[in-house]
Order: sequence, then C-alpha cells, then structure tokens
Amino acid sequence: MVNVMFFESKHSLDENLFRLSVGMGMNFPLHIHRSFEYYAQISGQTRVEIDGKDYLLTPGKAVLIFPFQVHSYCADTPDEQHRMCIFSPDMVPDFYKQNGSGIPEDNLFEHTLSEMPIGDNVFTQRSVAYGICGAFHVGRSYRDAVKGIGDGTLTELLIFADRSFRSECLLRDAAAFIGYDYAYVSKLFKRRIGIPFKQYVNLLRIRESRLLLRSTNDSISSIKEKCGFQTLRSFDREFMRETGMTPSEYRASHKADRRE
Repeated sequence: MVNVMFFESKHSLDENLFRLSVGMGMNFPLHIHRSFEYYAQISGQTRVEIDGKDYLLTPGKAVLIFPFQVHSYCADTPDEQHRMCIFSPDMVPDFYKQNGSGIPEDNLFEHTLSEMPIGDNVFTQRSVAYGICGAFHVGRSYRDAVKGIGDGTLTELLIFADRSFRSECLLRDAAAFIGYDYAYVSKLFKRRIGIPFKQYVNLLRIRESRLLLRSTNDSISSIKEKCGFQTLRSFDREFMRETGMTPSEYRASHKADRRE
C-alpha cells in the first residue's frame, strides 16, 4: 500500500494538454493524474513503478501509463536519458472511450518515438498521441480498475468522478460504491486533492463543456445536459466562475479566433 502520493492537478484538467520533452536523470516520487504518460528510454536505465509493479527500462523500451495509475521514476544510471510525452485523454477520445475504464495488465512495450517536429499543431499532436496508443494497444490485454493498488480509496474516487461526472455524480454515491463512510471520503478527498469532491466534478464538467463548445454546434442546453449540469443557471454560474465568461461568450470568442 502506498503511503505517500500526490495528485497533479495541472496534468488532470486541461483538455488540450500535450507535452513532449527529452530529459536526463529522471527522479520523481509517486504521483497520479488524469493523463496518459509515455516514457521511452533513450540511454541508460530507469526504474519505474506503476501501481506497485516495477519495471526496468533500457534503450528501446517504453511504458504507457494510463490515467489514475500511481507511478514514480528513479534514474538507475548516470547516463539516463529519456523521451516523455504527456497528453490528455481528450487528445485520443476514441482510444480512451474504448479502453479508459480498463488498466493494462502490463505497461511495458518496445517503442521509440521519432524526433519529428511537433510544435503547436493540434492535428500533429493528436497523430503522435494516437500513434503511441496504437503501438501500445497491439496484443494488449486490460483489466478493470481494482481496489488495493496504490492509494486505493483516492484512486477509486477519481475514477468514479471520471466515469460519472456526466450524470448526477454525488459523493454519497461514490462512497457507497467503494464501500467507505461518507464523512471519511469527504475529508480524504479534500485533504489529498485540495478541493471538495463536488468542485472537482464541476471542473471536469467545465473541461468537457469547453471542448464541446469549441468543437461542436450542439446547443448550449444540449451541452449542459451532456456535461451533467442540472440547470442552465448552474451551468452559466459554474462556467463563469472558472472562465470569466458565459458559455455563449466562450463559444463566440473561439469562433472569432478561428476566423482570424
């Protein structure tokens, strides 16, 4: 059981997240986030722990860590060099919808990411992310998220929110689902994540609504329902609180951006 772990919010609530980098001497403690994380060894060795399972990466080997898998890194040689790509599940929606509720039986695979220039081109970024997922998926087997791996209670709460935010998604239902006392999970979630469960769920809903407002012509009312808001008033209020504008204003501003 993991005793020390932290939640990376910056890698969890940005629907456009895509970061590609090359680094050396990776040492990072146990953490969790709502993003895919690809780590490929270029030279030297890295010890990687994922959900309590240890991997030793050598050149040509890589791991793909799924959202909400607890993981850490420790450089094993002084010449350690790696390539890392962190991307939101929203960058690979088809893959995430198919496999997002599962966890791979094994995170290791043979893969080397090319050194092609990426830049800010979202289509190139998506092609890279899908390329990683496609290479990883070949012959892969998955299992459902299980209790008792990592910080099981917190992980299950995060997974419950991710699967349920489009509906009512109440903490009392999450507590009952994982078999813990409501007061206990409420305090645990706020202490470990830094905000109450309800606020975190609303942030997931706002993230999803921003994506739909930019990429579809769905009505505001339809998007409100798809993202789990009960009323247009609550949708407007929460959206304004997080973005400083109403959903209609947000959509209009991004249409203007595309015309420029």
